[in-house]
Amino acid sequence: MDIQHIIPLIKDILIVIGVIVGGFLSIKLYLQFAPDIIFRITPVWSTLTPDILVLKIEIENKSKVKLTKEKIKFKIISHNKSTLTELKEWVQIDDDTDEICRTTQIFYPGSILKIDRLYKCKDDEILQGKFSKFEKRLADIKGGKETWTNTFIIAK
Repeated sequence: MDIQHIIPLIKDILIVIGVIVGGFLSIKLYLQFAPDIIFRITPVWSTLTPDILVLKIEIENKSKVKLTKEKIKFKIISHNKSTLTELKEWVQIDDDTDEICRTTQIFYPGSILKIDRLYKCKDDEILQGKFSKFEKRLADIKGGKETWTNTFIIAK
């Protein structure tokens, strides 16, 4: 092989290496700035009124960037134990969901939002709830639909 055949081969190898390194760096950069939210839910029964459930909700921004809030939605459904044959993880998403966070508009890195919600729950009821991911840009990347996560079930 002479030098005229080796130079195009070296050039092609350098292009392939550049594409691989560029892809690796772009994925690493995306992961550095991707939103990362953690929801924590702690149910506490009221000592004064036995039918009152206090949901202590914590929303933590674990990402390295500040996030703007579009919506943080929360849906809770009450089921009667005596008529319930099965309980699915699916919670129907519709217009009667509650917006948890109405005053906070920006979540800074490392910030934790704490909210207490009161719900009435009798002995024959099961409460089922679900949080939504709130970042509109994240929903646009995934096809324009809201992503719902963190299903929980509480029974007395």
